[in-house]
Amino acid sequence: MFILTSAKVDINGTTNVNKFNCSLHESNLSDTLYLAGEWEGNTIVLDGLDLKLTVNKFDCGIKLMTNDFRKIMMSETYPDILLKINRLVVTSEMKRDSTYSVSTEALFSIAKATRREDIKNGALRNLHDKQVISGSHHVKMTSFGLTPPTKFFGTVKVADELSLEFELVLEHQ
Repeated sequence: MFILTSAKVDINGTTNVNKFNCSLHESNLSDTLYLAGEWEGNTIVLDGLDLKLTVNKFDCGIKLMTNDFRKIMMSETYPDILLKINRLVVTSEMKRDSTYSVSTEALFSIAKATRREDIKNGALRNLHDKQVISGSHHVKMTSFGLTPPTKFFGTVKVADELSLEFELVLEHQ
């Protein structure tokens, strides 16, 4: 059994004018995850690493942008982004700081679509009784049935590709 003690998720994007960041940083969590894992060679097959990220808890730093983000993500109909990590594949030997490079297979449910994504830029770090899973990944809004928005009569356009960065801290109980 693990307790999810903190979760950080950053969604970064660009427009033809600027960059933006919408963040969800939650600490002092106590979500219990009944996580089962089985090693198959260099792969941990997981069951129970299911995360629910509330769209309305993301903050883009500017109220208008935060409201636009919630609208684009259809938060009234789909209040949560769901992330289910199915497997971690260790792709390197342990480094000096007790970190392994990993790739992960995950299911993302964003708005009206669920997609399997392979996250190549991941890390698994052992910190005494805690495990830190982190990574970054690029997704296209259109892959999830979302239309990149435009503002001011089309003069400001949001790029289709978003960068997701995450860090999850799990404490073994």
